[in-house]
Amino acid sequence: IEVKGKNMSFFKKWLGNLTELKSHAEIAAMLHQAVQDAGMDCGVPELGATANDTYLPLASGRVAVGHFYRLYAQAPEQLDALVAEFVRLNAAAPPPLPLQAEQVMPMVRNVAWLQDLYQTLSEAGEAENWRKHVLAVRLEGDLLLTFVQDNGDKIRTLGEADLHALNFADMSALYELALDNLLRRAEQKIDIKGGNGRYRVRLDGVFDAALITLADALAEQMQFRGQPVFALPSRNELFVGDSADAQVMAQLQTLAAKRYAAAAFNISRKLYVLENDGLAEWGV
Repeated sequence: IEVKGKNMSFFKKWLGNLTELKSHAEIAAMLHQAVQDAGMDCGVPELGATANDTYLPLASGRVAVGHFYRLYAQAPEQLDALVAEFVRLNAAAPPPLPLQAEQVMPMVRNVAWLQDLYQTLSEAGEAENWRKHVLAVRLEGDLLLTFVQDNGDKIRTLGEADLHALNFADMSALYELALDNLLRRAEQKIDIKGGNGRYRVRLDGVFDAALITLADALAEQMQFRGQPVFALPSRNELFVGDSADAQVMAQLQTLAAKRYAAAAFNISRKLYVLENDGLAEWGV
């Protein structure tokens, strides 16, 4: 049956958009190519599980793909125009500010994030140079500590060139600087609420989970019959429970799993207990 004229527009509205959307990985690759074609510097896309945690490392900083993908999904037929507008806006972006020592902050991610980045770099023939894109320290379990520049406007992941720019010979100096900066921010902004073996720790909505690197200092501000157990399901969430309370532990496990599944910037569904020699996976 052939449908023409006004009837066709009616069926389009009724059936919805029949265009098959490109994946967020395909869109990231398209934006990457368009930016490079425009003569701008752009690193290999940092692919995440969704568009919300996929980034393009531009000269002006890391740009999330999520907002662009939402615009594209609403009007896929406007893809070319959207790409052109993306290039125009980012071409007008100011260059990144010089890295200042006080801007260095720790950011907790998971090992899967680094594996995804490594896979992306491998496909681009850049696997051997992965440290150009990220400096990372393995913490415990699936936790990974990376370092970023927080200039108050954008968050940029630090690589080897930044280590040299700070005149640091190794990662230990960077680690100490990042934790000192985090502690300084925590002294000004930290908010701990709860009691009876249940606590939530808030900082600034970005580096909340990173406070687990200050677990000893945090635990001193809470009361536990057993040991403090931490849940950091996403970048902006940190919960603490008392290991001696079975009900609290069950609630903490459920909370971590639910928040991890729903978070745009998820980290871990596991729990971590603070022992005498540091963090360890709880229940292992």
